[in-house]
Amino acid sequence: MKSPWNDFRLKDENLFHPFRKVFYAGTENEKQTLYLSVPKSNTVKPLVIFFHGGGMTGGGRECPADLFNGEYIVAEPRYRLSPEVHAPAHMEDAATGRSDFKVNFVSEGSSSGMLDFVK
Repeated sequence: MKSPWNDFRLKDENLFHPFRKVFYAGTENEKQTLYLSVPKSNTVKPLVIFFHGGGMTGGGRECPADLFNGEYIVAEPRYRLSPEVHAPAHMEDAATGRSDFKVNFVSEGSSSGMLDFVK
């Protein structure tokens, strides 16, 4: 799914609760945010954290639509971009976002297994 972050839509919105934005790294910086999509199903689901890499300068949202089939909790992290920051800040944001999210995710109904995908 490709879209700007301010036009966040899901393939089938009936399968998911309204998405949530979860800030990480102790900031409220929009570029240090995880967009969280949790299925409405009451069963435990695996968590997929999908990082779209690209050139680390554009900042668009791109996540495989197949992840939004109701079988996964999907977290899509945003991170700071160049030229605002320089390497390795992009990867540090990704690591911090994953770490902060893992620590704070126990109550979201995820199984203990986390799947990370990087495109």
